[in-house]
Amino acid sequence: MSAQSVTPCPPLTERSCTDLLARFAAVPDPRRPRGIRHQVQTILAIAAAAVVGGARSFAAIGEWATDAPQWVLAVLGARQDHMHGHLVAPHEATLRRTIQAFDAELLDAVISGWLAEQCATGSRATLPAVAADGKTVRGAWRPDGTQVHLLSAISHDAGVVLAQREIAAKTNEIPELAPLLAELDLAGVVVTADALHTQRATAEHLVGDRGAHYVLTVKGNQPTLFAACQRALSGPASAFAPEHIGTDRGHGRTEQRTTRTAPVTAKCAISFPHAAQVFRVRRDVGGLDGQRTRKEIAYCITSLDPEQAGAEQLAGYIRGHWQIEVRHEVAL
Repeated sequence: MSAQSVTPCPPLTERSCTDLLARFAAVPDPRRPRGIRHQVQTILAIAAAAVVGGARSFAAIGEWATDAPQWVLAVLGARQDHMHGHLVAPHEATLRRTIQAFDAELLDAVISGWLAEQCATGSRATLPAVAADGKTVRGAWRPDGTQVHLLSAISHDAGVVLAQREIAAKTNEIPELAPLLAELDLAGVVVTADALHTQRATAEHLVGDRGAHYVLTVKGNQPTLFAACQRALSGPASAFAPEHIGTDRGHGRTEQRTTRTAPVTAKCAISFPHAAQVFRVRRDVGGLDGQRTRKEIAYCITSLDPEQAGAEQLAGYIRGHWQIEVRHEVAL
């Protein structure tokens, strides 16, 4: 199964399973017709449901299928054994051979499209957000000795991988971001990314071509922009819109996050496509006694104007991206 399966998924319902079966049914079956006992969509749907249920190997998928109740097998389209009158799940060897016969990118595209539709429903107080995050996969090596590196698009709210691409050894994430997002409907969606993707072409593509918004981190790889953001956000707090302060306490430490925003105006001398605001997130971390032991400051730029997102909403977007980075690192 693909790496996307390690992230949380929306709960499976009979309706969503029916939709998934229909998507898998449209995929060409790579097997020879003679001797087929289980439909390809049933095999793939059972494997997907098993992974959602926590299976992380073919053996575990086989055990899940064997133990699945009859009503679950019915929803997933399992065949009936007419001699004994009950539904039969595919054997682990059948599951393994069939899944391995498929192109991994093809299955990724089918499952990602289904997940994207599952995550598209429901009301939100803020605009939906998708994080672009790249990670090197531990233990996965290419024949030339380089490690496999994946760039993923992950929804903030559900933590679901909506799309992913393998980054070739002789390139990097920057030119792969647009192809990664090509099949996603980004109209009105906020795309968050780290400083590597704080590129003029990326900002223009997201807003001008796709109708999306961006929240991008600004670091030293863009020295002129970084210095301009620092200047725009310097000075006493009274000179800015109200700051947002968020706090966490637990796991032996306290954390306070203070977010300050400033609109992009001609006076700021910030030249970046579709930039509407810059903001700064200051993290003060300390012990449970309240004594600060570490301070971190991150600068960001966004196409969202103050009416679309204030300090609290922008703090939520950047915190959501950081949480995905940590979770994605653990998963891979």
